[in-house]
Amino acid sequence: MLSSLPFQIVENCLEMLESESSSDRHSGIVLLTLINAEETVGEVAYLAQTDLDTKVREAAKQMLMSQKEGDRMHTQLTLNSHGFQGLLA
Repeated sequence: MLSSLPFQIVENCLEMLESESSSDRHSGIVLLTLINAEETVGEVAYLAQTDLDTKVREAAKQMLMSQKEGDRMHTQLTLNSHGFQGLLA
């Protein structure tokens, strides 16, 4: 049972990212950052770019910059937002 606990925590956090509540999405990102859930970088990157709430976008960007792969993805998102495509793909 204990071995599935980290997986369950990540799953619960991913569900929080899909919530209509910006507080839930923000909390999910904070928890994923605290447990260093690198496997969720794609979902967090999506929120960093598209979430309507500034607090959620900023938390997502902070998580991305704290992860090796996430930092690369954050750079790619920044370039894409300025019209550059596929430079780091």
